[in-house]
Amino acid sequence: WLLDGATVAPLAGVDGRPLRSSALLWEALSEAQQAMPPPLDRAATNVDLAGLDLEAFPQLSETPNAVSIALAGNRLTDVPDAVRHMSKLERLELGANQLGHLPAWLGDLPLRWLDVTGNRLHALPPSMRRLDKLEFLAAARNQLEMLSTEGLAALQTLGVANNRIEHIDGAGPPALRTIDLGNNLLTELPGWLGELADLQDLKLAGNPLAALPSSLEGAEFSTIEIGALPSQGASGAQPTWDWAVVFELLGSYKIDWLRIAGSPLQG
Repeated sequence: WLLDGATVAPLAGVDGRPLRSSALLWEALSEAQQAMPPPLDRAATNVDLAGLDLEAFPQLSETPNAVSIALAGNRLTDVPDAVRHMSKLERLELGANQLGHLPAWLGDLPLRWLDVTGNRLHALPPSMRRLDKLEFLAAARNQLEMLSTEGLAALQTLGVANNRIEHIDGAGPPALRTIDLGNNLLTELPGWLGELADLQDLKLAGNPLAALPSSLEGAEFSTIEIGALPSQGASGAQPTWDWAVVFELLGSYKIDWLRIAGSPLQG
């Protein structure tokens, strides 16, 4: 029975028939079970616990043989400590959480894929230079102020758009094919950008760049996106571009798409 103010009525289901208390409890239990993460075991290699809106995953200690773990879309403030013991882990998805830092032991894992997009990171740990097998790194929409590519020799895709990056340190990853540096605070770029033989996609729009590196002259790309968006409240002269470099890019025969948007181009 349901008491609603002065009205008393029997509980009813969607078909209008009265519900027994046992049926109501069973329905509530079924909903609770559906919201619980799936059971795990030591043999599990692919673990998907994404989108559960959880703050902790104590059951991860039961999957030491995991090769891939998806923990995106939860409320994690720290990377679960159980992950550090997964000696076979190649793919780790931590996007859309509340991570303020990454542990130093992350550099001890055999990772090939790491996604930490949409967290609260101010820096990536120096130990990441030990990830010499890492091929994919996504760290967009954080609060990174500096980026180091040192030691990332196998990196092919790098996405760090929408941060606060002012400086890029380290050598150029020789296998890099795609890099997105858009919407940061870069005023200059590393010279190695034009020296990477496999680099095809270059996105730089939304940075207050004063010029492009001379090493980009004659470089061959399939996609280039360059531009600059002046910061709010900016005063004084805005940065200008070297048109000779831009036209050199236009003459590169492998460019399929070129975007120069929001740029204070002059000359």
